[in-house]
Amino acid sequence: MKSDLVTMLNAKVSNLMSTGGFGGLTPQEIAQALSGLEGGAYLYGYALHGDVEARRELENKLKTSIDVEPRLAEIVSLIAVHEEIGDNRCQVCKGRNFIYRTIQHPDEAKDVDEEGMLTVPCPSPQCIEGSYRMTPEEKGQIIAEELGEAYTRYKWRKWAWDYSAALSQLADWKNQLEQHLNRRLSDG
Repeated sequence: MKSDLVTMLNAKVSNLMSTGGFGGLTPQEIAQALSGLEGGAYLYGYALHGDVEARRELENKLKTSIDVEPRLAEIVSLIAVHEEIGDNRCQVCKGRNFIYRTIQHPDEAKDVDEEGMLTVPCPSPQCIEGSYRMTPEEKGQIIAEELGEAYTRYKWRKWAWDYSAALSQLADWKNQLEQHLNRRLSDG
């Protein structure tokens, strides 16, 4: 049972937003798997599984955990958490990493699926395995707008270091979470 629980907590296996209900994790199962964790790693685990309040707390914890000017820390924390665990499905392929299109040449007929549809890789350059990743310019534009400044590449280069600090802290918490879950699995 415990190994099944930890497997279900793996974000690549589970539906991140399905808590409770048929096939979803109950809040009690998530609490059991995360027991013993604290701080950012604990919040990361709950936020990863759709807890809106935990996500808000994670953003606040991240904001205070990085050595960045407070207003900038708030903005880069929001962007980093969204990029890492938000609902950032590609709008072109709807998170599938492929799109359907009609056959344009008879040779393509051999590649259709059982419904007669041809699947091709998502054409969006920001689509990475079905997730939309903002370009550096988009991130810089958001930061500039929130700070009431004009966007320039020079400013983005400075902000990119601050954004990297936020991503690095999130990666540390994710590693702590995964180590904790691996220990729980080996205890089982």
